[in-house]
Amino acid sequence: MAVLSHLGPTRVDSAAIVAGLGVLCRALGVAMLVPAAVGFALGETDAGAAMLLGAAVAHILASPLSRERLPARLTWSQAFTLAGMAWFVGSLVSAVPLLLSGHYSSVLQALVESMAGLTTTGAVFVEDLDHMPVAINLWRHALHPLGAVGALLVVATIRLRGETLVATSTVAEAGEHRILPRRGRSLRAAGGLVLVWSALGTLVLLPILLALGLPPGRAVLHAVTLATSAFSTGGFTLTSASAGALHSATVQLVLLVLMIAGATSMMLHRALWARRHHDLLRELDVRVLAATGFGVVLVTLVGLVRSGAHTGFEELARQGVFTAIAAHTTTGMTATPGQLLATGWGDLAPAALVVAMGIGGMGGSIAGGVGSLRVGLIVKGVVRDVRRLLLPESALVVETYQQARRHVLTDQHVRAAATILLLMLASVFAGSVAALATSSEGDLPEALFAATSAVSTTGLSVAFVGPESGWVTMSTTGLLMWFGRLEFLAVLASIGMVARIIPGVGGRG
Repeated sequence: MAVLSHLGPTRVDSAAIVAGLGVLCRALGVAMLVPAAVGFALGETDAGAAMLLGAAVAHILASPLSRERLPARLTWSQAFTLAGMAWFVGSLVSAVPLLLSGHYSSVLQALVESMAGLTTTGAVFVEDLDHMPVAINLWRHALHPLGAVGALLVVATIRLRGETLVATSTVAEAGEHRILPRRGRSLRAAGGLVLVWSALGTLVLLPILLALGLPPGRAVLHAVTLATSAFSTGGFTLTSASAGALHSATVQLVLLVLMIAGATSMMLHRALWARRHHDLLRELDVRVLAATGFGVVLVTLVGLVRSGAHTGFEELARQGVFTAIAAHTTTGMTATPGQLLATGWGDLAPAALVVAMGIGGMGGSIAGGVGSLRVGLIVKGVVRDVRRLLLPESALVVETYQQARRHVLTDQHVRAAATILLLMLASVFAGSVAALATSSEGDLPEALFAATSAVSTTGLSVAFVGPESGWVTMSTTGLLMWFGRLEFLAVLASIGMVARIIPGVGGRG
């Protein structure tokens, strides 16, 4: 017991986590002031007051938490625990103005919508989205870039010694108290990436939207929200018709570019910025994402042709290609109603979307899913094991892969990647069972689609997942988004840390 007590969280660990949550609450409170000001400027008094009350609650919560001082550098265990708790606490705080807006009938509904925003999932649980005040809608969309920055910081935290972004539990290899890079540098890098791409997307979309005939104010609002939502691989839009509301192939093309950029790893963005292009096609991430993306688009189009849901090349491209890439980049935007995805696309196309959502984007990107890097590592591990069986026992079989530099594939890499895959499959199974057990409207394919969409932080939804969902389905969806965004281990680490802190729990009585 003495050994277990020694291994438990120290006073320094608890202080660092509390201080981090205080910084988070204060930052959210400051961020709420912007949509509050917009609301009052537009005459949306109730919405502006809701945002101000939300900001006040955030600052009240931050006051006692901020008594502790956040260290410039965190240990692995502190960072994992803080990441797991930050998304849950942040969702609670962010849900306050949503609940006060009157567009959510329960605390749970507002909380799950907030979780969908911060996890860049994009699943919609709001009632009467088309008539939501601008201020509240701006806050919903602001959650995506805030969550995107947080996701990139988590990626920087749980990487393998800065080399391979397998993003699994490698604390034992690096050492329990290994110190991470200074948070300021990582925050500037992540925030700068999100800001630059969102601004670039806004500048490109604005003249297109003006040419479509939108009033200047509405065009600016659509450009900003669409750009930030697409690059953050989120999926929130201003209307219930999602990306299909504008009926523009040009807008969809710009959004596709932003989605792919959001699903691209930070490492690749840095390489492109530094003009190091020569080795990019050798990267395992790039090859797997390109191959799976092409395959998913092809199968989706074949499925749509077989189902007869869409006719004509242009309609197939605008509906099928856009939705397939949105699924693969785990962006919840769509040009197709959720009911049609579930019942009008046949069986093959939705199955391709499920695979696309499960794979997700590159490791080290904003996108969710297993990650193309892990998929590549698992495939290479299988190939290596088959070669071992075919060659003599004395033969030395070495498999390598390119990720920033040449690496030798080890059993630890394959095991770590397979762990995340198994956790995701288990979550999809559990979520599907919960949906089928509590909903009389969905069937097995719809339940699998909805669970995969949630745990991969995609947000493409089917009819029985939304504002009318029962509390079990809604809460299960929220938990799957939380677990999927943090790739399970950070959530489990935070739960374990809290269990050891509470007296009488975890053997610390």
